[in-house]
Amino acid sequence: MKKFVVIGAAVAALAITAGSITVLATQGDKDDPLVTLSYLQKVVTPELEKKVDEAVKANSEELAKQLDIAITSYETRVDEKLAQAGAVFQSKELKSGESYTADTGRELLLVSGSATAVGTLVDTTAGGTVSDGGRLTVGHLYVTAGADAGFKAAADVSMMVR
Repeated sequence: MKKFVVIGAAVAALAITAGSITVLATQGDKDDPLVTLSYLQKVVTPELEKKVDEAVKANSEELAKQLDIAITSYETRVDEKLAQAGAVFQSKELKSGESYTADTGRELLLVSGSATAVGTLVDTTAGGTVSDGGRLTVGHLYVTAGADAGFKAAADVSMMVR
């Protein structure tokens, strides 16, 4: 009988051990997840941060593209409005002997070369006037003081007109 008790106790101990192992092994399965802090810190958080960083990067790239398109569109509209208002300088090139004349109030900027006045020009840079045939200075801004006033190139000239 003692043998049956010892065998029974051994079977009972084995059953308790097997049951404990089963209970401990079933903790943290997909139906009853058990998550440790280290798992959250070492696995979940880095993966989540990576996904968030990727989403932020994708959104920021898209927003940057949209901003570039908006800026380009705005610059184009501003340039068109300035051109319509006559506020934008346009480049003109004259060969030696060629002339450029304009209506009253046109702004002329001699960028390079040598030129003389056609008609009367107001030198806004120096604060004076240049009469017909007078020599013009590079870098000075001139305003036509009468109709058909402007430049005559003594050598190749680069100028800006507004």
